[in-house]
Amino acid sequence: MGFFELLKLPGAASVVNEVPVTCSECGCREMYRQPDFRRSIGLWTVSVASVATVPLMVLGYDWLIIWSPMFLALILDRFFAWKSADVVICYECGQLFRGLSREQTAGLESFDLETYDRYRYKEMEAASGASSPQLP
Repeated sequence: MGFFELLKLPGAASVVNEVPVTCSECGCREMYRQPDFRRSIGLWTVSVASVATVPLMVLGYDWLIIWSPMFLALILDRFFAWKSADVVICYECGQLFRGLSREQTAGLESFDLETYDRYRYKEMEAASGASSPQLP
C-alpha cells in the first residue's frame, strides 16, 4: 500500500471503466465528483496551520511569516488534489466509483448541498415516519 493509497476516501468502492448512469447499489441516478482524498486530512492540515500562526503572531513576526503555515497548507492541499484521481459518489448511498480519469468525470457536477440535503432529509423523514407540513 503506497502513501497515496492512505489518503483515499474510505468506504465501499467499485472500480469502473466509464461514468455510471445509475448506482449499482441503490439505483440512484444523481452522483457527483470530487478528488479521491480524505477530508479529515485536509481539515487537520488547516487546523495545524491555524494553530501554528498564533505563536508567530504573538512573537511579533512580519505578516508573511505569520501566514506562511496557511500558505504551506494551501500548497499541500492543491498538491494532493492534483495527485489524487477523481472519484464519483452516489448521493443516496455514498457508493464510491473509482478508476475514472479526470476527462471522464469532467461532465459531472461537483458536490451540491441542495441535492445532498434532499436525499438526507428524505432518509430522516422516512425514519421518523413524519411528513412535511403542507402549506395552504
